[in-house]
Amino acid sequence: MSWEKVKIENLCVIVRGSSPRPHGDPRYYNGPIPRLMIEDLTRDGKYVTPKVDSLTVEGANLSRPMLKGDLVITVSGRTGVPAILNVDCCIHDGFVGLRNLSKKVDINYIFHYLNSLTFVTNQQAVGAIFKNLTTDQLKNIEIPLPPLPIQKRIAEILDAADALKRKDQELLKKYDELAQAIFIDMFGDPVKNEKGWEVNLLQNVTTKIGSGATPTGGKTAYKTEGITLIRSMNVYDFSFKWKDLAFINDAQATKLNNVTVMSKDILFNITGASVCRCSIVPDELLPARVNQHVAIIRTKPEVLNPIFLNHLLVSNRIKTKLLGIGSGGGAVMEAITKDQLEQFEIIVPPVKLQDEFEQLINNVFLQKSTEIKIINNSDVLFNSLIQKAFNGELVA
Repeated sequence: MSWEKVKIENLCVIVRGSSPRPHGDPRYYNGPIPRLMIEDLTRDGKYVTPKVDSLTVEGANLSRPMLKGDLVITVSGRTGVPAILNVDCCIHDGFVGLRNLSKKVDINYIFHYLNSLTFVTNQQAVGAIFKNLTTDQLKNIEIPLPPLPIQKRIAEILDAADALKRKDQELLKKYDELAQAIFIDMFGDPVKNEKGWEVNLLQNVTTKIGSGATPTGGKTAYKTEGITLIRSMNVYDFSFKWKDLAFINDAQATKLNNVTVMSKDILFNITGASVCRCSIVPDELLPARVNQHVAIIRTKPEVLNPIFLNHLLVSNRIKTKLLGIGSGGGAVMEAITKDQLEQFEIIVPPVKLQDEFEQLINNVFLQKSTEIKIINNSDVLFNSLIQKAFNGELVA
């Protein structure tokens, strides 16, 4: 079925977010008016409430006020991500706001359509350090517009499917929470160390702590196949994201032989917004190297079990302590140095107890891996549903 396509600029008023300068000036910041930041999008999904920043009345006058129910979309960092505002607020300059939406379009419908274009808009993004979308690029996005009742029906179907996906994601979090509960039960608070375990520097219980480099030429030097190059965008707590995985050839890999990744190595992000995320490398990625934003931590197996160390580093108390190190000095780019990691003190319970912990955790993560397969299948079905929705195949 063919529907009329209308450019976004003909359906609303498009405005760019704004930040009062200088940043942090008490005349403008920490007042009663909430301001939406990119970090807020990681929590609430479709509807978003600002929680990490606020402005004074004077600051709001220098920013971009928006109304509850307005649609916004990110234009820097994680570009192309839409959200609907839960409250009146101002928006950071990493957003574009869509005001005065035409009565010809349902806001929930346009949200789902823009959400389906996230990959496309990321490919269009420009910029060196952060990918950025221009206002003009957004203005020219064309929206297929069926009659309003059909838009509402499509949005209802996609809302229901998205709710099921979110329930599955919540279940995955429960597995991680269970793993942390088992850790605390066996080893106690790893910072307070109320159980009196031996404490040692990380450098004394590991055989390697080190990061790699990006081949000359950056992304333009990556290959479509070859040796895996692991980047910080791939490393998450307890999990690995395969999307956007990079590859290098044998010659490039030889230059990075000093950061060859081995089975059971821990991958630890040492710079940027994802600093301190860590997981154990999946064996199916090997052979592999890491770039300069990821450190390899390789344990001495006779004293330190890598599964235990992974859970230790991800535990709330240790993560908070590490983030305190990473944000030291008030630098914009958070970073942890090799020396800081080497000098970081950790508890070292008897390795036999660590191995028992691994056995318990393996059972939990076996169940989690089954759930991940179900979710991956659901993602395929959801993507198919989206394609049908906007091709006119879902409802007549």
